[in-house]
Amino acid sequence: GWAHAPDAWPRLRTALTGTWHGTTDAGAEVDVTFQPIAGASALAETFGRPGRTTMTLYHPDHDGLVATHYCAQGNQPRLRATALDGTTLRFALADVTDLDPDEAHLVELTFTLGADAFDRVEDYRAPDGSHERTRWRFVRTAAE
Repeated sequence: GWAHAPDAWPRLRTALTGTWHGTTDAGAEVDVTFQPIAGASALAETFGRPGRTTMTLYHPDHDGLVATHYCAQGNQPRLRATALDGTTLRFALADVTDLDPDEAHLVELTFTLGADAFDRVEDYRAPDGSHERTRWRFVRTAAE
């Protein structure tokens, strides 16, 4: 299963390593790079343009997978992988550090992996409790 780190981790790292260009149905665009770091024990995601760049670090934690998102709003949600199916990996909020009352924060992140493309769905919770969902479609622009 996907959420079992010994199976999911090498697959996630291999599938995402490289540089991608993303678009939303609303026409937003972003570039994202995934790079193995720390002896390939973690995968660093650099998302967005300079000045608004965010980073998410993915890594195994015993039998699970963790994603820590360093948000431009200044908070750091930590998410844990949950199983869906063979090509889809969902991360759900475990906890969040440095969250101020007026900040939205990431509560769910879902990847559906393809050969040279992937879909990403981000769910944020606003301060009033409402949710905002953004769907991205990424295509590979360069492999590592």
